[in-house]
Amino acid sequence: MTATDTESLQPRAARSWHACLVTSVIALFVLLLGVTVTATLIIRQIQTELATVTHVTHEPTEDTSSHEAQVGRKYKMKKFAYLHAETRQLGNITMEWASSELVGSGYNFNHAQQVLKTLAEGSYLLYLDLVFRCDRPPCGPGSVTVQVVYNEHPQLECRAQLPRGGREVRAEKCWGVRQLSSGDRLLANMDTSAATAKSWSLDTTKSGMGMIMIDGESQ
Repeated sequence: MTATDTESLQPRAARSWHACLVTSVIALFVLLLGVTVTATLIIRQIQTELATVTHVTHEPTEDTSSHEAQVGRKYKMKKFAYLHAETRQLGNITMEWASSELVGSGYNFNHAQQVLKTLAEGSYLLYLDLVFRCDRPPCGPGSVTVQVVYNEHPQLECRAQLPRGGREVRAEKCWGVRQLSSGDRLLANMDTSAATAKSWSLDTTKSGMGMIMIDGESQ
């Protein structure tokens, strides 16, 4: 079987998964480049993890042994988690994320509670990518703040200033390294004005929250 045939067998979900991860890694590289030597080491670790995941998560082909097929089905990225935004609505709300296969085995996502739980102690790079769209032009100015919290303690805050007459606004990518324990439960809260919520919405195809363990032993 040729490489082209193998590629064609990959499910759409797997291709989307790899695309999201590559995009996230590139974004993180741009954010962290030039900050510190440590940042460079972090990116190298992310790239190594991504290369490993990409290698083992292809769907099994006719030439794949039963053992390899079993590993391929059960393998998940242990240190990575990415959640897509699920609802477009803005407001003073707990943000809703879509349950997906992008949550590695080092995490647990409770869709009913909208809680992402870490399963191991370590240092995590946490980031938000938020894109807002004007639904009812001309949209007035406004602002949106999203906080990722656990145990009611803010861990990451991301603010977006929405200009008058804007059509699409991408908040500056927000990221930070946090020390978390096994069992920590994270959720994201949004805060905005009623006027902003009437004319602006969240672009769910481009918005999400991600986590990467950069130091520690995943389960």
